[in-house]
Amino acid sequence: MAPLARRRKNALAAAPPAPVIDPADRISKLPEEIQAQILSFLPAQEAVRTCVLARTWRHVWKFTRRLLITGDSVQEVREFVDRLLINFASLDVSEIRFDPCEEFDNGDDIYPYLDDEDTSSLNRWISRVLECQIQMLWVDIGAQGYFDAYLQMSNRLVSRHLTRLELTGVLFICRCLNLDGCPALEHLEINECCLEDVRKITSLSLKHLVITSCESNGACNRIQICVPRLVSLLCLGNIDVMTPLLERMPELVEAKFQINSYRDKCYCDDPMACYHITRDGDTSDIDSDSDDGEEGSGDYAGQNTTKCVVLEGLAQARDLVLIADHPTFIFKRDLRWCPTFSMLKTLVLTQVYRCEPADCSVLECMLEHAPLLEKLTLTLKKELQDGKYKVEIKGYPDAKVKSTKISQHLQIVKIICEDVNGIFVNVLNFLGTLNLCFETRVTKK
Repeated sequence: MAPLARRRKNALAAAPPAPVIDPADRISKLPEEIQAQILSFLPAQEAVRTCVLARTWRHVWKFTRRLLITGDSVQEVREFVDRLLINFASLDVSEIRFDPCEEFDNGDDIYPYLDDEDTSSLNRWISRVLECQIQMLWVDIGAQGYFDAYLQMSNRLVSRHLTRLELTGVLFICRCLNLDGCPALEHLEINECCLEDVRKITSLSLKHLVITSCESNGACNRIQICVPRLVSLLCLGNIDVMTPLLERMPELVEAKFQINSYRDKCYCDDPMACYHITRDGDTSDIDSDSDDGEEGSGDYAGQNTTKCVVLEGLAQARDLVLIADHPTFIFKRDLRWCPTFSMLKTLVLTQVYRCEPADCSVLECMLEHAPLLEKLTLTLKKELQDGKYKVEIKGYPDAKVKSTKISQHLQIVKIICEDVNGIFVNVLNFLGTLNLCFETRVTKK
């Protein structure tokens, strides 16, 4: 036998036998990339454990494009995660999820917290997955309002690839949350976070912004939001945070904004005649240079201003929902310099009459400044929780005699409330002066 043929025969004899796959094991027959995708939905510890299932699974977990880092505690998985992240050079998605409140017992005055080592580990993991060129990152820390359970995060997010960022349970330890270090970032969600130190949020790439159920830990600072390319905005449930100051957003399409912070107060003798945009007239925290060298331009530092807090930033919206659950002078203050909503087609005003039932000036002003408005909805009070009782009527402009005080494009007005009360009647009478004809039928649910 020729030497070459002999070597081939010996090589075939020495080769390990092909792995035998149980006919019932359909997952092992799938392509490796599909197996890796399946593992991406498992916590990282469980995904890695699949390497002992069979020889064919030994390295599958290394090809996953999505990494879920979680556990009972940061300390429990610290060494594992540090070693795990060395194996990845590229990822698409990463989720970091821990709940410090899950197992604590405050019967002995013991409260949930993240210690310095936990915080250091979490921030190190965030930096490492960003180095893996991820496009989407979720960080979810179940702080549940406990100050020491928040993840302290500084303004050091840098990634050319990140497009979506969702943060829950984070305490920002920076005055300016500048996201220009992530030039591809388009979607940002800040949920149940602490904004105690933040004075400004800025990004030149952001298109979608969500801020919900955040707190300030008692701080009275108005956050300035500078996101000129924003397309959609959702800002709800931040009753412990002063209503943020919105800079102009010329590309805005839709917004749902709640103006109801009980921290929006002014102690002037006549709050509605003042020009202040902070609680006591001190505007030094608005767009001013910070002590630690972070960004600020000082446009309104130490001076009063006729600048709108909210409405100017929302003026380009096509679909707008405004909610005012509690007494606030910010909304009425903005109406003194109310901009023209030149693109507005759909407007929903919720509970803006809760505190001043006899005053229709808010509605009158908004209608005068919305020349293209097509649909108006007024929710005078919240619906009952069981949803069994609701009054809803619809009105339409008189086709023969149209009022000059409303948009000539207006097609329908809808009024929703719990019952036919004084507020309902007052608003209905006012709209009647604008030649709007309402259906006599009242729908109850």
